[in-house]
Amino acid sequence: MRQLLRAVIARRGLAIAAVAQALQYGSGLLLLPLVVRMLSAQEVGLWYIFIAAQGLSAVADFGFQPTIARYVSLVWSGGSSFDDPTEGNVGSHAPNLPLLANLIVTARRLYAGLATGLFLLLAAAGAFYVLPLARAGGLATTPVLMAWTIFSTATALGVYFLWIPALLLGSGRIAQNYSFLVLARGGSAALGIGALLAGGGLIGLSAAFLLAQIIARIGGAMFLKGLPLKSRTRDAERSRALLREIAPNASRLGLVGIGAFLVTRLSVFVVSSFYGLKAAGSFSISLQMLMAVTTVAQLPAQISLARIVEARMARDRTRLRQLALRGVVGFFVIAVSGSIAVIVLAPYLLVFLKSSVPPLPSATMILLAVTMVLEGNHSVHAFIITTANKVPFVIPSLVSGVVVAILATTSCWLGLGVIGVIAAQGLTQAAYNNWKWPLMVWKDLAPPRDEPLLNDSPRIKL
Repeated sequence: MRQLLRAVIARRGLAIAAVAQALQYGSGLLLLPLVVRMLSAQEVGLWYIFIAAQGLSAVADFGFQPTIARYVSLVWSGGSSFDDPTEGNVGSHAPNLPLLANLIVTARRLYAGLATGLFLLLAAAGAFYVLPLARAGGLATTPVLMAWTIFSTATALGVYFLWIPALLLGSGRIAQNYSFLVLARGGSAALGIGALLAGGGLIGLSAAFLLAQIIARIGGAMFLKGLPLKSRTRDAERSRALLREIAPNASRLGLVGIGAFLVTRLSVFVVSSFYGLKAAGSFSISLQMLMAVTTVAQLPAQISLARIVEARMARDRTRLRQLALRGVVGFFVIAVSGSIAVIVLAPYLLVFLKSSVPPLPSATMILLAVTMVLEGNHSVHAFIITTANKVPFVIPSLVSGVVVAILATTSCWLGLGVIGVIAAQGLTQAAYNNWKWPLMVWKDLAPPRDEPLLNDSPRIKL
């Protein structure tokens, strides 16, 4: 009976995880049919600028969430030292509650500061960037400013609440973490659909996003029961010391996040600045559909995470090669077939939906699809590299992001259009990242040789 109960719980956890992953990649697509039908072309473009700005959440996190989760996991296992994981009866399953309370306070204060900084940045951008675009597109600026302020508040709240999944993951509450994500992402999509059907426009969409964050926080309060959330430490120096220990490891992922934002999100701002909201809407819709395909195509590799790590620990090069090949082949099958479907069907789908915004022209869509498939391919290989506890692409990611930003802006200044923006990203990534990380993986997984596997290199300290 106990085994049956455990099996039911495990399946329930997998089901919640599957729903959370689907909503992570598909919540925007759920809104797409109503967004393109209920909003004007200019409002569609403006909404996707909102969504692109939301990408700053990952930048604002700066890699702290997974790093804090690892620290919580260590403390939850009884650890008392981050420098020496063997100290403090690790593995006894007796949480070090005083240190955990201090860590929770540190995490909440950290994210409060990050959220405040992000809100101030977005609020300023609303005055100096969004409003002129709205005015140029013939939109009333007062409703746009209201929508932007609400959306900025919701985005900042979302950043502040990032300490919740860090604690849930670190304390082993995986199903609760996925439930929290379902509330946030699923709530945003469901409430957004209701807002659009009620004629709420941009203000309704933004309010739905804000309400979803609040609902997720209420759910998070239930999921976090048992953790010393109400404890308050007076040891300010200890909190600062914890932050100094966390920051160096987090910064590596943070720099990668900045590079990713510059590569994948900045183009929306560039296109809207030079060619207006309608062009930004067409570009963003096409990009969203193709990104959804390539993101889903990476799931076969990501699902194999535990088996890849297990094979690395066992130094089973043959098994590693099989798992990597399976993930890469699965990616290409899904990404290529899905991209072809988007290119062929998107124009008919948007006509059927009576969209106010058309997709990109076919030739431009093909170039964007090729760029996104190559981007997704090297992301899959980068993921495989990280299973060896290595992050060698910090500087290349950041440099590539800066180069893409410069070239995309220059191409627009030269009048090369949206196709120039896409070419800027594609050529920059083809120059290094597209081939470097796949080559590193397959050289490492080649038939046995004298060199060790990647996991023999120095490991990143907690």
